[in-house]
Amino acid sequence: MTRVSVETMKMVEAMRNTAKPGVKESVVYGNMIQSMIADGGEIPTMLSWLSGPWGHVSRRLTIATQRVMAKGDVIMNEIEARYAGYCGQQDQPLFLGPIPAAAGRTRGLRRKGPRARLPSPSPPGCPRPGE
Repeated sequence: MTRVSVETMKMVEAMRNTAKPGVKESVVYGNMIQSMIADGGEIPTMLSWLSGPWGHVSRRLTIATQRVMAKGDVIMNEIEARYAGYCGQQDQPLFLGPIPAAAGRTRGLRRKGPRARLPSPSPPGCPRPGE
């Protein structure tokens, strides 16, 4: 694993250790950034962030709010760490409590997605491959 991948994983670990009901989103977000910088990472970096109750997450993508998180909340994100000019990225959702059934169904659909194939588009009047 490269150093930048290690930094990204440390940010995930900081999120997992900090995100709890009763904690502000901004505290979790700040701890994630702090973990990267304290370990030699660089800014600017990107940490996209959506959170809230499943099905009703905030639409504030660029930074966490001052909202206090509650049991049942989900954090959806795109975590980027930088080190020595290199970037590592990871998407790591986190649920505060059990994963809702609807989220589990979404996961199953997502797994099937890459295997589902649509016919290749062709310009009008041109045959599709295999025709």
